[in-house]
Amino acid sequence: MKSLHLRAAVAFAVTLSVAISAASWQNSTPANSNPAFQTIVCRALEVKMDPKTAVTVVLFHQASKADGPALGELLRSNEGANVEFVTSDGKPHSATLFRLDTCFGRGLLIFSSATARLSSHEQFSVRAAVRG
Repeated sequence: MKSLHLRAAVAFAVTLSVAISAASWQNSTPANSNPAFQTIVCRALEVKMDPKTAVTVVLFHQASKADGPALGELLRSNEGANVEFVTSDGKPHSATLFRLDTCFGRGLLIFSSATARLSSHEQFSVRAAVRG
């Protein structure tokens, strides 16, 4: 059952990514342009890359169980928003963030495969505006 939900989420993400033009990636506002932001260390559970669209989709959750409630709030308040994530090399990257309704405490990052690489189980930080 879980794999059906994950397949549906990945299919949704890839379909959505096709609709996102290259201009939207370049014209998006970075999360750090808002003075109020939150950063949470996360861990990639699955990473899928579609070579046809050059889009990467990452299913993730918090790296520390204690950050679960904070990640949940960040996901709810930034659904579909442009966020920044920082890979282990310290470089910031832009992505679109989604909350998976059917997978409690899980998020989905979608970004251009040309801009960043993540692998399963890799840790990274998500930085998003605090909204409320």
